[in-house]
Amino acid sequence: MARRRTTAPTNQALAGIGAAILLIGLFLPMVSAAGSWLSFIDVTWKAATLGRILVETDDGARPPQGRGLQLQDESNRKLSHPEIALVVVGIFAILYPIYTFVLVAITFFQICVGTRRGVYALLGGLALFATIFYGIALYALSTHKEFAFFAVLASPGFGWAVVLVGAVVLTIAGMIEAQPPIRGIP
Repeated sequence: MARRRTTAPTNQALAGIGAAILLIGLFLPMVSAAGSWLSFIDVTWKAATLGRILVETDDGARPPQGRGLQLQDESNRKLSHPEIALVVVGIFAILYPIYTFVLVAITFFQICVGTRRGVYALLGGLALFATIFYGIALYALSTHKEFAFFAVLASPGFGWAVVLVGAVVLTIAGMIEAQPPIRGIP
């Protein structure tokens, strides 16, 4: 009978440390500007609140017109490149912390279950990919002239480094080949 291979305590400990660092990094400064800072969590609810306020003010600012004309005008309108970049970054700002929380929860569940070490490498790789893609999206947004002023004033906070370290440690936890303890041998 084949024995199920479990993860070594070294892999589980490193995965737990990586997931904890990833979780802590979400609450550290992501962007700092003019003496204040925003964490990954702050950006999520502020982006959602700002988006709701913009939609409400946009609806109230339109002059009343015929329903058919309004639909026709909206269907012919195309988004500009800065607007598309802002929408992509806004979606990432809202989904990234939720995505990271889910990855951390899955990691802690996998630690408790004693899964194979490859799962830790996969979860760490997914966290690393999402973090790098989010950073690239923010950088792409700052290259537009409409947002260049913000890019000059704002600087990345150390939360990025902490989140990246957590993702790398989680990935390493899946790459280290440690031997699980052998049970039943005196």
